[in-house]
Amino acid sequence: MKRSTRLYILLVILIIVLTCVAFFGKHLILTFFSPAAHSNHKGVIDQTTPENREAIRLMGIRDAQLEAWSKTWFHNMLRKKYDTHVSGYDIIKTHDSTDSGENVYSLVISRNDSIKFRTEIGVTDSMGVEYVLYPLIPNGRKQVIVFEYTGGAHCCSMYWILDLADTIHVLYHSDEEETEIGDIGRIYDIDNDGRYEFTQYIRSFHYFDKLCGACSPGADAIFKYSDSLGGFRLANREFPSVNLEAIEKKKLDVKQFLDTTRVFNQELSTELLGVTLDVLIHYVYAGQDSIGWAHFDRNYVLPDKAEMKAKIQAVFNTSVVYRDLYPQQRRRRITNGKPPLVG
Repeated sequence: MKRSTRLYILLVILIIVLTCVAFFGKHLILTFFSPAAHSNHKGVIDQTTPENREAIRLMGIRDAQLEAWSKTWFHNMLRKKYDTHVSGYDIIKTHDSTDSGENVYSLVISRNDSIKFRTEIGVTDSMGVEYVLYPLIPNGRKQVIVFEYTGGAHCCSMYWILDLADTIHVLYHSDEEETEIGDIGRIYDIDNDGRYEFTQYIRSFHYFDKLCGACSPGADAIFKYSDSLGGFRLANREFPSVNLEAIEKKKLDVKQFLDTTRVFNQELSTELLGVTLDVLIHYVYAGQDSIGWAHFDRNYVLPDKAEMKAKIQAVFNTSVVYRDLYPQQRRRRITNGKPPLVG
């Protein structure tokens, strides 16, 4: 067969393939990614069942096919969870309208047509309330991790971890408006005991002194399941490696900065505060405060060292995680919230 003939055949095959993709592609994508697709595999929400008609009403979907096609892949994956049924409970994200016409989203968990749990405030962004099912503890069930975000550039996140047994057990709850604990970072089994730990970002030093938001350092709060509490508790002292895994790199950053800086203007003084504070808080939140303060004393070479140390300690004194790590050093109680521990 001549080369020109082979090229012609390949071109024809390519045209046929592209035509098929153009004709069937949208249907295939809708079938795979459509929200709440059920066993009928039609690729759209089955509107013949009462529960799905209610889900469509609550979600405010006018055209389920168009909605599925217009969203991103990730968002479609999230939307598949709107009508989850697990352990005898129904989990749904509601979509209500206020008198002013503003959309408000909440997460509702019900059983036998009775609401058993609802997120607290309702948010105006549909992505501001989400959940995921995850087997955090080996009891044969997946726990529900609920996330609600109030909106704004930096605040505030709320989390619930729920175990859907005969009744709903709250294994954990945190509210960033009440404590310094923010977003969940990692969920993993640190000690390989078959139970998952998770980390949350500590925002105690966000915008501290002259630091900007992006240059404010933060560390991790670590939570571990406790049989005696029946929930998750702080466990930073048990897992120091989480906060120290990059400590040598952070210390090297401090050294390199000091090696190349001779005169400190306001900008460089702020940068020195940022890098030295970064090392300090990671040692402190790993349970090694003496090492952290020694490093800070050696490397924070500005004349306001004593004043800065007092400011830093004042922030530590308000920290839930710090007070759990160093109960003998508690200076005052937090009055606007309680530690996110389940007892």
